Amino acid sequence: MGRSILQKIKPRSTFDLFSLIYALVLIHAEVLFGEFMVLPWLIKKHNIGLFKICCLQVYGAFLYFNVIGNMWKIMITNTSTVGKVLPTLLKPGWYYCTICESNSPPRAFHCSTCNKCILKRDHHCMFTGKCIGYFNHRHYLMLVVYTWLGAMFSIVMSSEFCWEMLGGFSFTNLLKFILPIFAFILGQLDLYTAIVAFLTLLATIFFALLTGLIIYHSKHVRYGIVTYERSHNIYLFDLGFKNNFRSVFGDKWYLAMIFPFFHTTLPGDGIEFQTKDTFERAKDLKILKSNQRIKVVILLFRETKVCRHYSTSEREFPRICCNLFLPSLELLTRSLIQDQIISGSSFTSEHLYYKTILSGQCYTSDFQR
Repeated sequence: MGRSILQKIKPRSTFDLFSLIYALVLIHAEVLFGEFMVLPWLIKKHNIGLFKICCLQVYGAFLYFNVIGNMWKIMITNTSTVGKVLPTLLKPGWYYCTICESNSPPRAFHCSTCNKCILKRDHHCMFTGKCIGYFNHRHYLMLVVYTWLGAMFSIVMSSEFCWEMLGGFSFTNLLKFILPIFAFILGQLDLYTAIVAFLTLLATIFFALLTGLIIYHSKHVRYGIVTYERSHNIYLFDLGFKNNFRSVFGDKWYLAMIFPFFHTTLPGDGIEFQTKDTFERAKDLKILKSNQRIKVVILLFRETKVCRHYSTSEREFPRICCNLFLPSLELLTRSLIQDQIISGSSFTSEHLYYKTILSGQCYTSDFQR
């Protein structure tokens, strides 16, 4: 059992393995730095009480738990096509992966490092040795956010301590802060002060880098895109911020964002995706079914007039009229009959006419078969 988990989380490339080790060493070095160097100095310098100490410890433990927990979930979550039932026939929008020797769904891409096709692949994360895809995207974003918060926490707590150890802020000490290793080699800093400056510098650098990373990936969540789609200006799957957000964090997003091991249900399976057009059509039909405020009258002419009623929203009506009625009135009416919104009627006429009555105005159109 333990060996199988180890094989599952072990990075496939040497570069990823060293990156993972570097990340874990740095995280734990910052934790030990705060616990055994900064905190004792703060207690002595500012005479911090027990309550504030407990608050700092709880907040630090919360950040550490979420950073390590999300790293773990990224590594153990299967977000590839392995184990998925895929069709043998190539469907529209799908492609055949010659390496996996199987059909690959839309938005899935083959990763040369993982040697798998990844569902809704965003990118390969070297610090976890795994690809970021449909089922672990949430954990990656939370890893970035909580690491950013941890770096901020480290800077706030250690900055005063660091500059006091350096002897106050000056141009010379600023150079020692930026280049602590060289300052130690040249004898300008002792080992203890060089370590303090080095760890504070790393926290500052990673805070700046992670700030840019959060800004970059916030657009992915906002528009429901991945890195490839962003670089090619593909916004086909943008369903609005609310739906895009839930497609990443699931229905219980408020718990998923604070507890990495909480299971939240995603709206899809990572294989089939709604596009903007299909989503808008489904939303329009839902409005037609549910809203009872305004009556729209369809008049179908054959030998005698047959009047049918259904409802729509006043705000949505002009868009519905353009997007649904005009392309195919007959197809729409058949769909409404199947959904039991209107009763059946015959469609053998040479011409189809309809009128819509809205706030005293009348819209007409003539459909030629």
